[in-house]
Amino acid sequence: MDKNFDVSIIIVNWNAGKYLQETIESLEQQTQEINYEVIIVNDGSTDNCEQVVNEFKIKYNNIIKYYYKINEGVAKARNFGIKKANSDYIFFVDSDDYIDTRLIERVMPYINENVDLIKFKLQRVDEYEKILEKVDGPCFEKITGQEAFNKLYCKDVLIDSPCVYIIKKELFTENNFKFNGTYHEDFGLIPLVIVSAKSVVSIPDCLYSYIQSTNSLMRNDDYDKTLKKMDDVLFHYDNAIETMKKMNLEKKILTQKYLEKTG
Repeated sequence: MDKNFDVSIIIVNWNAGKYLQETIESLEQQTQEINYEVIIVNDGSTDNCEQVVNEFKIKYNNIIKYYYKINEGVAKARNFGIKKANSDYIFFVDSDDYIDTRLIERVMPYINENVDLIKFKLQRVDEYEKILEKVDGPCFEKITGQEAFNKLYCKDVLIDSPCVYIIKKELFTENNFKFNGTYHEDFGLIPLVIVSAKSVVSIPDCLYSYIQSTNSLMRNDDYDKTLKKMDDVLFHYDNAIETMKKMNLEKKILTQKYLEKTG
Protein backbone atom coordinates (compact mmCIF):
# COMPACT_ATOMS: atom_id res chain seq x y z
CA MET A 1 0.00 0.00 0.00
CA ASP A 2 1.35 3.44 -0.93
CA LYS A 3 1.69 5.84 1.98
CA ASN A 4 0.19 9.05 0.58
CA PHE A 5 -0.35 10.88 3.88
CA ASP A 6 1.69 11.78 6.96
CA VAL A 7 -1.12 11.02 9.42
CA SER A 8 -4.44 9.17 9.23
CA ILE A 9 -6.99 10.63 11.65
CA ILE A 10 -9.66 8.05 12.47
CA ILE A 11 -13.04 9.17 13.79
CA VAL A 12 -15.62 6.58 14.81
CA ASN A 13 -19.12 8.02 14.97
CA TRP A 14 -22.14 6.49 16.62
CA ASN A 15 -25.00 8.97 16.94
CA ALA A 16 -22.72 11.90 17.79
CA GLY A 17 -23.45 13.85 14.62
CA LYS A 18 -24.33 17.00 16.53
CA TYR A 19 -20.70 17.26 17.69
CA LEU A 20 -19.03 16.03 14.52
CA GLN A 21 -18.87 19.42 12.79
CA GLU A 22 -16.82 20.94 15.62
CA THR A 23 -14.56 17.88 15.65
CA ILE A 24 -13.79 18.14 11.92
CA GLU A 25 -13.36 21.91 12.10
CA SER A 26 -10.74 21.52 14.85
CA LEU A 27 -8.75 19.38 12.42
CA GLU A 28 -9.02 22.02 9.69
CA GLN A 29 -7.86 24.90 11.91
CA GLN A 30 -4.36 23.65 12.61
CA THR A 31 -1.55 26.23 12.81
CA GLN A 32 0.70 24.04 10.70
CA GLU A 33 -0.24 22.38 7.46
CA ILE A 34 0.24 18.65 7.11
CA ASN A 35 -0.62 16.10 4.49
CA TYR A 36 -3.29 14.08 6.30
CA GLU A 37 -6.51 12.18 5.74
CA VAL A 38 -9.61 11.99 7.91
CA ILE A 39 -11.22 8.55 7.99
CA ILE A 40 -14.76 8.72 9.35
CA VAL A 41 -16.31 5.36 10.21
CA ASN A 42 -20.07 5.55 10.73
CA ASP A 43 -20.77 2.63 13.06
CA GLY A 44 -24.44 2.19 12.16
CA SER A 45 -25.57 5.65 13.32
CA THR A 46 -29.18 6.73 12.94
CA ASP A 47 -28.49 10.46 13.29
CA ASN A 48 -27.36 13.12 10.77
CA CYS A 49 -23.73 11.98 10.68
CA GLU A 50 -23.71 11.31 6.92
CA GLN A 51 -25.26 14.69 6.15
CA VAL A 52 -22.58 16.47 8.21
CA VAL A 53 -19.80 14.54 6.48
CA ASN A 54 -21.20 15.18 3.00
CA GLU A 55 -21.16 18.93 3.63
CA PHE A 56 -17.47 18.77 4.51
CA LYS A 57 -16.65 16.46 1.60
CA ILE A 58 -17.78 19.15 -0.81
CA LYS A 59 -14.94 21.35 0.44
CA TYR A 60 -12.39 18.70 1.46
CA ASN A 61 -13.17 15.76 -0.79
CA ASN A 62 -9.51 14.75 -1.19
CA ILE A 63 -9.01 14.60 2.58
CA ILE A 64 -12.18 13.10 4.05
CA LYS A 65 -12.91 9.40 3.56
CA TYR A 66 -16.32 8.24 4.73
CA TYR A 67 -17.39 4.65 5.40
CA TYR A 68 -20.66 3.27 6.68
CA LYS A 69 -20.82 -0.12 8.40
CA ILE A 70 -23.35 -1.93 10.54
CA ASN A 71 -23.11 -1.27 14.26
CA GLU A 72 -20.57 -3.69 15.79
CA GLY A 73 -18.93 -1.53 18.44
CA VAL A 74 -16.02 0.90 18.62
CA ALA A 75 -13.32 -1.82 18.63
CA LYS A 76 -14.30 -3.26 15.24
CA ALA A 77 -14.91 0.24 13.86
CA ARG A 78 -11.39 1.34 14.85
CA ASN A 79 -9.88 -1.80 13.31
CA PHE A 80 -11.83 -1.03 10.13
CA GLY A 81 -10.37 2.49 10.11
CA ILE A 82 -6.82 1.21 10.64
CA LYS A 83 -7.13 -1.07 7.61
CA LYS A 84 -8.28 1.86 5.48
CA ALA A 85 -5.45 4.15 6.61
CA ASN A 86 -2.94 5.29 3.98
CA SER A 87 -0.20 6.65 6.21
CA ASP A 88 2.48 5.58 8.66
CA TYR A 89 0.80 7.22 11.67
CA ILE A 90 -2.62 6.75 13.29
CA PHE A 91 -4.46 9.28 15.44
CA PHE A 92 -7.85 8.48 16.99
CA VAL A 93 -10.28 11.33 17.67
CA ASP A 94 -13.67 10.64 19.22
CA SER A 95 -16.55 12.13 17.27
CA ASP A 96 -17.71 14.34 20.15
CA ASP A 97 -14.28 15.75 21.07
CA TYR A 98 -11.91 18.28 19.49
CA ILE A 99 -8.19 19.00 19.32
CA ASP A 100 -6.03 22.05 19.92
CA THR A 101 -5.07 24.06 16.85
CA ARG A 102 -1.37 23.54 17.74
CA LEU A 103 -1.46 19.74 17.82
CA ILE A 104 0.12 19.11 14.42
CA GLU A 105 2.68 21.87 14.98
CA ARG A 106 3.79 20.26 18.25
CA VAL A 107 3.96 16.64 17.12
CA MET A 108 5.36 17.12 13.61
CA PRO A 109 9.02 17.36 14.71
CA TYR A 110 8.70 13.91 16.31
CA ILE A 111 6.99 12.50 13.23
CA ASN A 112 9.92 13.82 11.19
CA GLU A 113 12.26 12.01 13.62
CA ASN A 114 10.29 8.79 12.97
CA VAL A 115 9.33 8.37 16.65
CA ASP A 116 7.01 5.37 17.06
CA LEU A 117 4.65 6.86 19.62
CA ILE A 118 3.99 10.48 20.60
CA LYS A 119 1.99 11.18 23.77
CA PHE A 120 0.41 14.49 24.81
CA LYS A 121 -1.97 15.75 27.50
CA LEU A 122 -5.78 15.88 27.66
CA GLN A 123 -8.23 18.26 29.27
CA ARG A 124 -11.80 17.50 30.24
CA VAL A 125 -14.32 20.15 29.21
CA ASP A 126 -18.09 20.50 29.57
CA GLU A 127 -20.52 20.89 26.66
CA TYR A 128 -19.91 24.65 26.73
CA GLU A 129 -16.13 24.17 26.38
CA LYS A 130 -15.44 25.21 29.97
CA ILE A 131 -12.31 23.45 31.24
CA LEU A 132 -13.14 21.07 34.08
CA GLU A 133 -9.74 19.44 34.55
CA LYS A 134 -6.32 19.27 32.93
CA VAL A 135 -5.02 15.73 33.31
CA ASP A 136 -1.31 15.62 34.13
CA GLY A 137 1.22 12.84 33.71
CA PRO A 138 4.95 12.14 33.20
CA CYS A 139 6.79 13.96 30.39
CA PHE A 140 10.01 12.77 28.79
CA GLU A 141 12.10 12.94 25.64
CA LYS A 142 12.72 9.94 23.40
CA ILE A 143 13.12 6.65 25.25
CA THR A 144 12.22 3.03 24.50
CA GLY A 145 8.67 1.76 24.83
CA GLN A 146 9.58 -0.40 27.80
CA GLU A 147 11.17 2.58 29.58
CA ALA A 148 8.09 4.66 28.74
CA PHE A 149 5.77 2.03 30.18
CA ASN A 150 7.72 2.03 33.44
CA LYS A 151 7.39 5.83 33.65
CA LEU A 152 3.69 5.92 32.77
CA TYR A 153 2.41 2.93 34.73
CA CYS A 154 0.72 3.99 37.98
CA LYS A 155 1.59 7.66 37.27
CA ASP A 156 -0.62 8.45 34.27
CA VAL A 157 -4.35 7.82 34.60
CA LEU A 158 -4.74 8.04 30.81
CA ILE A 159 -2.08 5.48 29.89
CA ASP A 160 -4.73 3.43 28.06
CA SER A 161 -6.54 6.21 26.17
CA PRO A 162 -5.75 5.99 22.44
CA CYS A 163 -6.82 9.62 21.92
CA VAL A 164 -3.70 11.03 23.62
CA TYR A 165 -1.24 9.31 21.28
CA ILE A 166 -0.15 9.48 17.68
CA ILE A 167 1.00 5.95 16.93
CA LYS A 168 2.93 4.22 14.16
CA LYS A 169 0.49 2.10 12.19
CA GLU A 170 2.90 -0.84 12.17
CA LEU A 171 2.37 -1.25 15.92
CA PHE A 172 -1.22 -2.28 15.23
CA THR A 173 -0.41 -5.14 12.87
CA GLU A 174 -0.57 -7.74 15.64
CA ASN A 175 -2.09 -5.89 18.58
CA ASN A 176 -5.29 -4.50 17.08
CA PHE A 177 -8.31 -3.67 19.19
CA LYS A 178 -10.01 -6.93 20.12
CA PHE A 179 -12.46 -8.37 22.61
CA ASN A 180 -15.25 -6.45 20.92
CA GLY A 181 -18.32 -6.05 23.11
CA THR A 182 -16.29 -5.37 26.26
CA TYR A 183 -15.84 -2.07 28.03
CA HIS A 184 -12.37 -0.55 28.31
CA GLU A 185 -10.98 -2.46 25.33
CA ASP A 186 -8.35 0.31 25.14
CA PHE A 187 -6.93 -1.00 28.42
CA GLY A 188 -6.37 -4.34 26.72
CA LEU A 189 -4.37 -2.83 23.86
CA ILE A 190 -2.56 0.46 24.46
CA PRO A 191 -0.15 -0.78 27.20
CA LEU A 192 0.94 -3.55 24.82
CA VAL A 193 1.44 -1.02 22.03
CA ILE A 194 3.61 1.10 24.34
CA VAL A 195 5.98 -1.71 25.33
CA SER A 196 6.22 -2.78 21.66
CA ALA A 197 7.38 0.68 20.52
CA LYS A 198 11.04 1.28 19.76
CA SER A 199 10.76 4.96 20.69
CA VAL A 200 8.29 7.05 22.71
CA VAL A 201 8.08 10.72 23.70
CA SER A 202 5.63 12.37 26.11
CA ILE A 203 5.18 16.14 25.74
CA PRO A 204 3.64 18.52 28.30
CA ASP A 205 1.19 20.23 25.94
CA CYS A 206 -2.55 19.80 26.57
CA LEU A 207 -3.74 19.20 23.00
CA TYR A 208 -6.91 17.10 23.25
CA SER A 209 -10.28 18.21 24.67
CA TYR A 210 -12.57 15.47 25.95
CA ILE A 211 -16.18 16.59 26.29
CA GLN A 212 -17.64 15.38 29.57
CA SER A 213 -21.31 15.32 28.59
CA THR A 214 -24.05 14.87 31.15
CA ASN A 215 -25.00 11.49 29.71
CA SER A 216 -21.43 10.25 29.28
CA LEU A 217 -21.07 6.48 29.20
CA MET A 218 -18.46 6.53 31.94
CA ARG A 219 -20.79 8.50 34.25
CA ASN A 220 -23.77 6.27 33.68
CA ASP A 221 -25.41 5.12 36.92
CA ASP A 222 -26.62 1.79 35.53
CA TYR A 223 -25.60 -0.78 38.17
CA ASP A 224 -25.33 -3.74 35.77
CA LYS A 225 -23.12 -1.73 33.40
CA THR A 226 -20.91 -0.70 36.30
CA LEU A 227 -20.39 -4.34 37.29
CA LYS A 228 -19.60 -5.31 33.70
CA LYS A 229 -17.07 -2.49 33.41
CA MET A 230 -15.30 -3.78 36.52
CA ASP A 231 -15.28 -7.35 35.22
CA ASP A 232 -13.99 -6.24 31.83
CA VAL A 233 -11.17 -4.17 33.36
CA LEU A 234 -10.00 -7.23 35.32
CA PHE A 235 -10.23 -9.38 32.19
CA HIS A 236 -8.13 -6.95 30.13
CA TYR A 237 -5.63 -6.57 32.97
CA ASP A 238 -5.12 -10.32 33.25
CA ASN A 239 -4.79 -10.65 29.47
CA ALA A 240 -2.20 -7.85 29.35
CA ILE A 241 -0.16 -9.51 32.09
CA GLU A 242 -0.16 -12.86 30.34
CA THR A 243 0.72 -11.29 26.99
CA MET A 244 3.62 -9.32 28.49
CA LYS A 245 4.99 -12.45 30.14
CA LYS A 246 5.22 -14.04 26.67
CA MET A 247 6.98 -11.04 25.14
CA ASN A 248 10.75 -10.72 25.11
CA LEU A 249 10.83 -7.81 27.55
CA GLU A 250 13.55 -6.54 29.82
CA LYS A 251 13.15 -7.96 33.31
CA LYS A 252 12.48 -4.56 34.87
CA ILE A 253 9.28 -4.16 32.85
CA LEU A 254 7.64 -6.80 35.02
CA THR A 255 8.48 -5.34 38.39
CA GLN A 256 7.64 -7.11 41.62
CA LYS A 257 5.01 -4.48 42.37
CA TYR A 258 3.36 -5.15 39.03
CA LEU A 259 3.41 -8.91 39.43
CA GLU A 260 2.06 -8.81 42.95
CA LYS A 261 -1.25 -7.56 41.60
CA THR A 262 -1.71 -10.76 39.62
CA GLY A 263 -1.31 -12.94 42.67
